[in-house]
Amino acid sequence: CDALLDTTGSATTLDRLVHGPLPIAPADSTHEIHRLNPLLREMLLGELHHSSPAHTTRAHRRASGYHAQHGDFDSAIAHAVAAGDALRSGELLWEHLPSYVTVGRNDLLQGWLRSFTPDQLSASAPLALTAAHSALALGDLRQAEHWGLMGAAALARSTTTPTVASLPAGVAVIEAAVSRSGLSSMGRDAARAFEQEEDGSPWRPIFSLLQGVADHLTGDRLQARAHLENGIHRSSIAAPPIESLCLSQLAMITVEEGDWERSVDLIARAISQIELHNLASYPSSALAFAVSADVHSHAGRVDEGKHHARKASHLLGGLRDFIPWYEAETRITLARATLRLADVRTARTLLAEASRLARRIPDAVLFSGWLDEAWGLIDAAADAALAGPSTLTMAELRILRFLPTHLSFREIGDRLHVSTNTVKTQAHAVYRKLDVCSRSDAVGRALDIGLLDG
Repeated sequence: CDALLDTTGSATTLDRLVHGPLPIAPADSTHEIHRLNPLLREMLLGELHHSSPAHTTRAHRRASGYHAQHGDFDSAIAHAVAAGDALRSGELLWEHLPSYVTVGRNDLLQGWLRSFTPDQLSASAPLALTAAHSALALGDLRQAEHWGLMGAAALARSTTTPTVASLPAGVAVIEAAVSRSGLSSMGRDAARAFEQEEDGSPWRPIFSLLQGVADHLTGDRLQARAHLENGIHRSSIAAPPIESLCLSQLAMITVEEGDWERSVDLIARAISQIELHNLASYPSSALAFAVSADVHSHAGRVDEGKHHARKASHLLGGLRDFIPWYEAETRITLARATLRLADVRTARTLLAEASRLARRIPDAVLFSGWLDEAWGLIDAAADAALAGPSTLTMAELRILRFLPTHLSFREIGDRLHVSTNTVKTQAHAVYRKLDVCSRSDAVGRALDIGLLDG
């Protein structure tokens, strides 16, 4: 109270109010914190805003400064936003960006950003770049690119030295991630930006990740490993999302090398970081769950494989025209997992989407080999799937066509003028030849191999 009013003696005033008729009461034994009836609080705030809006703004700014000095940055940002102070809000948001986008608090960040108009965001480099990185974490590359360009333009227009550090690095991250010129260009941009940052910079892990991805997908596995391990080392405490992505990419390399035991350890660490820091709902976590599904399905852990495959599929649906290499490798990896889990139809869809995305990244030389191998596995699965169904008799095929309906075995028998026992016997023969255990699985398998129309 003293800080907001630029005065002294607030403790005495509060003590007097506590003993008066107003609904104010101390919230602790030292009388340092007081609780005010919420309805009265809202009424007083409304009256203050109506009678003296300038004083309200000034009080919010002082409150922001006070909370920042005492380390309560949530409150400091909230008051700066309430004051409509785009400059102060931008500085605070940019300075503390990692503590929101890297620990599952991006929704709070988005709420503050919505308090400003597009023109206000575009005029402030820190605000625009905060919006860009928030969008990138949400898997919205189009918005990330837009606000990245706005931030770069605002930074170029500025005639003064920025009061917050690493704004150029923030621009470089978006430019490298968006990179329309291919992976080699992304790797060069990331390497240049890495060298421009100081050794302890929080941006260096991101540049290590981007260099590692570029090297891996263009065929330099050795260099990729070095960059990814560097990214893991630098991000283990400060940037959990980057660490999980580095671990996932490194797990893919160990899978290629046939070291499945090592890949299990790496992807377990990635998933642990995602769950520990509440990142499981971020679309950018899709790759980690896809790799986990691939590793678990290879090890025969069907339940874990299916669980993480469903999670990866759900998160992929949240990506909006995201980074092509990320979407392509996530889909190829997930397709391998779903193939092992006997979901050929989903695998085929994923590979078709990955093939379309891969055409946009011609220098990702690994994609063609991955895709050829996966399509080969699908062909082999189709051949194997047809071996049993080819022995279905005409009577069993006739029963199969009734399985997608809600008719009971007795009702199917009535339609076909045969006994219920005959229907049961023929249905179980269908299950055996399709290598399934239930009516719904039989329908799904028959749809996959074309014995039933969708």
